[in-house]
Amino acid sequence: MKQFSIIIILLTMILSGCSKNNTEPVESSKNTEINTNVGQNKDQDDTKPDGSGTQKNPIEGEKGDKANTKDQFELSNYFKNQSSPSVENNADEFEWKNQDVSLTAKKTKAKQAGPEAHNISSIKIKKADKSYDLKLSQNPSQIDSVSLSPNQNYLAVSFDSGSVVVLMNLNNGESVNLNSELELSGKKRIQYIHPYSWSPNSETLALAYENPSSNIALYSTDNKQYSFTTTDTKYISTAFLLWKKNGDSLDIVSEQPSDVFKLYRLDIQNQTVKEIAPISRDELSSLKDYGPTIIDK
Repeated sequence: MKQFSIIIILLTMILSGCSKNNTEPVESSKNTEINTNVGQNKDQDDTKPDGSGTQKNPIEGEKGDKANTKDQFELSNYFKNQSSPSVENNADEFEWKNQDVSLTAKKTKAKQAGPEAHNISSIKIKKADKSYDLKLSQNPSQIDSVSLSPNQNYLAVSFDSGSVVVLMNLNNGESVNLNSELELSGKKRIQYIHPYSWSPNSETLALAYENPSSNIALYSTDNKQYSFTTTDTKYISTAFLLWKKNGDSLDIVSEQPSDVFKLYRLDIQNQTVKEIAPISRDELSSLKDYGPTIIDK
Protein backbone atom coordinates (compact mmCIF):
# COMPACT_ATOMS: atom_id res chain seq x y z
CA MET A 1 0.00 0.00 0.00
CA LYS A 2 2.81 2.35 0.81
CA GLN A 3 4.42 1.59 -2.53
CA PHE A 4 1.12 2.28 -4.29
CA SER A 5 0.90 5.72 -2.61
CA ILE A 6 4.41 6.56 -3.74
CA ILE A 7 3.52 5.62 -7.32
CA ILE A 8 0.44 7.89 -7.25
CA ILE A 9 2.54 10.83 -6.01
CA LEU A 10 5.12 10.31 -8.78
CA LEU A 11 2.41 10.16 -11.44
CA THR A 12 0.88 13.38 -10.09
CA MET A 13 4.25 15.20 -10.30
CA ILE A 14 4.85 13.98 -13.87
CA LEU A 15 1.39 15.10 -15.04
CA SER A 16 1.84 18.49 -13.38
CA GLY A 17 5.14 19.01 -15.19
CA CYS A 18 3.61 18.19 -18.57
CA SER A 19 0.81 20.66 -18.04
CA LYS A 20 3.31 23.44 -17.26
CA ASN A 21 5.31 22.73 -20.41
CA ASN A 22 2.16 22.89 -22.53
CA THR A 23 1.27 26.42 -21.32
CA GLU A 24 4.65 28.07 -22.02
CA PRO A 25 4.30 28.15 -25.83
CA VAL A 26 0.91 29.85 -25.47
CA GLU A 27 2.49 32.74 -23.54
CA SER A 28 5.29 33.02 -26.10
CA SER A 29 2.76 33.15 -28.94
CA LYS A 30 0.85 35.94 -27.20
CA ASN A 31 4.02 38.08 -26.88
CA THR A 32 4.85 37.62 -30.57
CA GLU A 33 1.41 38.86 -31.60
CA ILE A 34 1.79 42.07 -29.56
CA ASN A 35 5.19 42.85 -31.07
CA THR A 36 3.77 42.37 -34.56
CA ASN A 37 1.01 44.89 -33.89
CA VAL A 38 3.54 47.49 -32.66
CA GLY A 39 5.46 47.12 -35.89
CA GLN A 40 2.31 47.64 -37.92
CA ASN A 41 1.46 50.86 -36.08
CA LYS A 42 4.92 52.21 -36.74
CA ASP A 43 4.58 51.54 -40.48
CA GLN A 44 1.24 53.36 -40.56
CA ASP A 45 2.85 56.49 -39.13
CA ASP A 46 5.19 56.62 -42.14
CA THR A 47 2.39 56.51 -44.72
CA LYS A 48 0.09 59.16 -46.09
CA PRO A 49 -2.96 60.17 -43.98
CA ASP A 50 -5.34 58.72 -46.58
CA GLY A 51 -4.21 55.22 -45.61
CA SER A 52 -2.97 54.38 -49.09
CA GLY A 53 0.16 52.83 -47.60
CA THR A 54 2.42 54.82 -49.92
CA GLN A 55 5.63 56.09 -48.38
CA LYS A 56 6.12 59.87 -48.28
CA ASN A 57 9.10 61.51 -49.89
CA PRO A 58 10.43 64.75 -48.34
CA ILE A 59 8.81 67.07 -50.89
CA GLU A 60 5.40 65.44 -50.59
CA GLY A 61 5.68 65.78 -46.85
CA GLU A 62 6.28 69.53 -47.20
CA LYS A 63 3.24 69.94 -49.44
CA GLY A 64 0.93 68.24 -46.98
CA ASP A 65 2.11 70.06 -43.86
CA LYS A 66 0.32 73.39 -43.44
CA ALA A 67 2.63 74.58 -40.67
CA ASN A 68 5.65 73.83 -42.81
CA THR A 69 4.02 75.62 -45.73
CA LYS A 70 3.79 78.80 -43.68
CA ASP A 71 7.47 78.51 -42.78
CA GLN A 72 8.38 78.07 -46.45
CA PHE A 73 6.17 80.93 -47.70
CA GLU A 74 6.91 83.99 -45.59
CA LEU A 75 6.85 87.46 -47.15
CA SER A 76 9.52 88.78 -44.79
CA ASN A 77 12.04 86.39 -46.40
CA TYR A 78 11.72 88.00 -49.82
CA PHE A 79 13.61 90.92 -51.29
CA LYS A 80 11.39 93.86 -52.16
CA ASN A 81 12.79 96.42 -54.56
CA GLN A 82 12.24 99.60 -52.54
CA SER A 83 11.10 102.01 -55.20
CA SER A 84 8.16 104.40 -55.14
CA PRO A 85 7.75 105.64 -58.70
CA SER A 86 5.18 108.11 -59.89
CA VAL A 87 3.21 107.34 -63.05
CA GLU A 88 1.20 109.64 -65.31
CA ASN A 89 -0.57 108.14 -68.29
CA ASN A 90 -2.87 110.00 -70.66
CA ALA A 91 -3.78 110.00 -74.32
CA ASP A 92 -0.72 112.00 -75.39
CA GLU A 93 2.05 111.00 -73.04
CA PHE A 94 3.23 108.42 -70.57
CA GLU A 95 5.68 109.34 -67.81
CA TRP A 96 7.31 107.10 -65.19
CA LYS A 97 9.67 108.64 -62.63
CA ASN A 98 11.66 107.31 -59.67
CA GLN A 99 14.03 109.75 -57.96
CA ASP A 100 16.44 110.99 -60.69
CA VAL A 101 15.48 108.30 -63.24
CA SER A 102 12.58 108.91 -65.63
CA LEU A 103 10.97 107.47 -68.77
CA THR A 104 8.81 109.62 -71.03
CA ALA A 105 6.92 108.20 -74.01
CA LYS A 106 5.10 110.29 -76.61
CA LYS A 107 1.93 108.84 -78.12
CA THR A 108 0.21 109.25 -81.48
CA LYS A 109 -3.15 107.94 -82.61
CA ALA A 110 -3.01 104.66 -84.47
CA LYS A 111 -4.24 104.94 -88.08
CA GLN A 112 -5.67 101.43 -88.47
CA ALA A 113 -7.43 100.93 -85.14
CA GLY A 114 -10.23 102.33 -82.99
CA PRO A 115 -10.40 105.94 -81.77
CA GLU A 116 -8.80 105.06 -78.42
CA ALA A 117 -5.85 103.19 -79.93
CA HIS A 118 -2.39 104.77 -79.83
CA ASN A 119 1.16 104.03 -80.84
CA ILE A 120 4.25 105.12 -78.96
CA SER A 121 6.21 107.35 -81.30
CA SER A 122 9.24 108.16 -79.12
CA ILE A 123 10.79 107.11 -75.80
CA LYS A 124 13.28 109.13 -73.79
CA ILE A 125 15.01 107.80 -70.68
CA LYS A 126 16.93 110.04 -68.30
CA LYS A 127 19.20 109.53 -65.31
CA ALA A 128 20.34 112.74 -63.63
CA ASP A 129 22.04 114.76 -66.42
CA LYS A 130 22.18 111.83 -68.88
CA SER A 131 19.50 111.39 -71.53
CA TYR A 132 18.96 108.53 -74.00
CA ASP A 133 16.53 107.82 -76.83
CA LEU A 134 15.24 104.25 -76.81
CA LYS A 135 14.85 103.02 -80.39
CA LEU A 136 12.71 99.98 -81.21
CA SER A 137 12.33 98.19 -84.53
CA GLN A 138 8.56 98.78 -84.41
CA ASN A 139 6.54 101.35 -82.53
CA PRO A 140 4.74 99.58 -79.67
CA SER A 141 1.18 100.41 -78.69
CA GLN A 142 1.60 100.37 -74.92
CA ILE A 143 3.96 100.06 -71.96
CA ASP A 144 3.03 97.23 -69.57
CA SER A 145 5.56 97.59 -66.76
CA VAL A 146 8.79 99.28 -65.70
CA SER A 147 11.42 98.15 -63.19
CA LEU A 148 14.52 99.97 -61.98
CA SER A 149 17.40 97.86 -60.66
CA PRO A 150 18.21 98.30 -56.94
CA ASN A 151 21.50 100.05 -57.77
CA GLN A 152 19.66 102.30 -60.29
CA ASN A 153 22.04 101.38 -63.11
CA TYR A 154 19.54 99.45 -65.26
CA LEU A 155 15.95 99.94 -66.37
CA ALA A 156 13.75 97.13 -67.68
CA VAL A 157 10.65 98.03 -69.72
CA SER A 158 7.95 95.70 -71.05
CA PHE A 159 5.91 96.57 -74.15
CA ASP A 160 2.77 95.05 -75.68
CA SER A 161 2.05 92.33 -73.11
CA GLY A 162 5.69 91.27 -72.87
CA SER A 163 6.19 90.65 -76.58
CA VAL A 164 9.13 93.05 -76.28
CA VAL A 165 11.14 93.58 -73.08
CA VAL A 166 14.09 95.96 -73.25
CA LEU A 167 16.89 96.36 -70.74
CA MET A 168 18.86 99.64 -70.78
CA ASN A 169 22.17 100.43 -69.11
CA LEU A 170 21.59 103.88 -67.59
CA ASN A 171 25.30 104.66 -67.43
CA ASN A 172 25.97 104.44 -71.16
CA GLY A 173 22.59 104.12 -72.89
CA GLU A 174 23.19 100.62 -74.28
CA SER A 175 20.00 98.57 -74.60
CA VAL A 176 19.19 94.94 -75.35
CA ASN A 177 15.98 93.28 -76.52
CA LEU A 178 15.64 90.36 -74.08
CA ASN A 179 13.16 88.52 -76.32
CA SER A 180 15.58 88.58 -79.23
CA GLU A 181 18.42 87.45 -76.96
CA LEU A 182 16.37 84.41 -75.95
CA GLU A 183 15.98 83.43 -79.60
CA LEU A 184 19.70 83.96 -80.21
CA SER A 185 20.30 81.59 -77.28
CA GLY A 186 18.35 78.87 -79.10
CA LYS A 187 14.89 79.41 -77.62
CA LYS A 188 12.33 79.45 -80.41
CA ARG A 189 8.76 80.72 -80.75
CA ILE A 190 9.01 83.13 -77.82
CA GLN A 191 5.51 84.48 -77.22
CA TYR A 192 6.18 86.89 -74.36
CA ILE A 193 8.19 87.56 -71.21
CA HIS A 194 6.37 87.90 -67.90
CA PRO A 195 7.11 88.36 -65.05
CA TYR A 196 10.64 89.59 -64.39
CA SER A 197 12.44 90.44 -61.15
CA TRP A 198 15.75 92.00 -60.09
CA SER A 199 18.16 90.21 -57.77
CA PRO A 200 19.16 92.12 -54.61
CA ASN A 201 22.65 92.88 -56.01
CA SER A 202 21.28 94.05 -59.39
CA GLU A 203 23.52 91.57 -61.23
CA THR A 204 20.72 89.27 -62.43
CA LEU A 205 17.29 89.77 -63.94
CA ALA A 206 15.14 86.67 -63.47
CA LEU A 207 12.36 86.25 -66.00
CA ALA A 208 9.74 83.80 -67.23
CA TYR A 209 9.25 83.31 -70.95
CA GLU A 210 6.51 81.47 -72.82
CA ASN A 211 7.25 79.13 -75.75
CA PRO A 212 4.48 77.95 -75.24
CA SER A 213 4.91 76.59 -71.68
CA SER A 214 6.39 78.89 -69.04
CA ASN A 215 10.16 78.59 -68.50
CA ILE A 216 12.64 80.39 -66.24
CA ALA A 217 15.84 82.16 -67.32
CA LEU A 218 18.42 84.34 -65.56
CA TYR A 219 20.01 87.23 -67.47
CA SER A 220 23.39 88.45 -66.21
CA THR A 221 24.01 92.19 -66.53
CA ASP A 222 27.73 91.47 -66.14
CA ASN A 223 28.42 89.02 -68.97
CA LYS A 224 25.19 89.83 -70.90
CA GLN A 225 24.23 86.18 -71.20
CA TYR A 226 21.38 83.91 -70.18
CA SER A 227 21.49 80.86 -67.98
CA PHE A 228 18.55 78.49 -68.07
CA THR A 229 16.91 76.23 -65.51
CA THR A 230 15.88 72.67 -66.23
CA THR A 231 12.91 70.96 -64.59
CA ASP A 232 10.62 68.06 -65.41
CA THR A 233 7.59 70.20 -64.53
CA LYS A 234 5.90 72.05 -67.39
CA TYR A 235 4.46 75.29 -66.02
CA ILE A 236 1.31 76.59 -67.68
CA SER A 237 2.12 80.14 -66.60
CA THR A 238 4.21 82.01 -64.03
CA ALA A 239 2.73 84.72 -61.81
CA PHE A 240 5.66 85.88 -59.64
CA LEU A 241 9.42 85.55 -59.26
CA LEU A 242 10.58 86.17 -55.68
CA TRP A 243 14.23 86.58 -54.71
CA LYS A 244 15.31 85.66 -51.20
CA LYS A 245 16.98 88.60 -49.44
CA ASN A 246 20.40 86.93 -49.53
CA GLY A 247 20.03 86.25 -53.25
CA ASP A 248 20.96 82.56 -53.02
CA SER A 249 17.56 81.27 -54.16
CA LEU A 250 14.60 82.32 -56.26
CA ASP A 251 11.03 81.31 -55.49
CA ILE A 252 8.80 80.73 -58.50
CA VAL A 253 5.00 80.95 -58.28
CA SER A 254 3.70 79.01 -61.27
CA GLU A 255 0.48 77.42 -62.45
CA GLN A 256 0.37 73.62 -62.69
CA PRO A 257 -2.16 72.12 -63.25
CA SER A 258 -4.67 74.61 -64.64
CA ASP A 259 -5.81 77.25 -62.10
CA VAL A 260 -3.62 75.73 -59.36
CA PHE A 261 -0.58 77.75 -58.29
CA LYS A 262 2.39 76.30 -56.45
CA LEU A 263 5.62 77.58 -54.97
CA TYR A 264 8.84 76.19 -56.47
CA ARG A 265 12.37 76.99 -55.29
CA LEU A 266 15.38 77.49 -57.54
CA ASP A 267 18.78 77.02 -55.91
CA ILE A 268 20.93 79.54 -57.78
CA GLN A 269 24.26 77.83 -57.17
CA ASN A 270 23.17 74.28 -57.97
CA GLN A 271 20.56 75.26 -60.60
CA THR A 272 18.04 72.81 -59.14
CA VAL A 273 14.30 73.34 -58.76
CA LYS A 274 12.03 71.66 -56.23
CA GLU A 275 8.36 71.99 -55.43
CA ILE A 276 7.65 73.55 -52.03
CA ALA A 277 3.93 74.12 -51.40
CA PRO A 278 0.57 75.15 -52.89
CA ILE A 279 -0.22 78.88 -53.01
CA SER A 280 -3.70 80.18 -52.22
CA ARG A 281 -5.49 83.06 -53.95
CA ASP A 282 -5.04 85.24 -50.87
CA GLU A 283 -1.30 84.57 -50.88
CA LEU A 284 -1.15 85.46 -54.57
CA SER A 285 -2.80 88.80 -53.83
CA SER A 286 -0.19 89.59 -51.18
CA LEU A 287 2.61 89.43 -53.79
CA LYS A 288 1.50 92.25 -56.10
CA ASP A 289 4.18 94.65 -54.79
CA TYR A 290 7.03 92.17 -55.32
CA GLY A 291 7.65 92.92 -58.98
CA PRO A 292 7.84 95.66 -61.61
CA THR A 293 5.50 98.64 -61.66
CA ILE A 294 2.44 97.46 -63.58
CA ILE A 295 0.92 100.21 -65.75
CA ASP A 296 -2.88 100.47 -65.68
CA LYS A 297 -4.31 100.51 -69.18
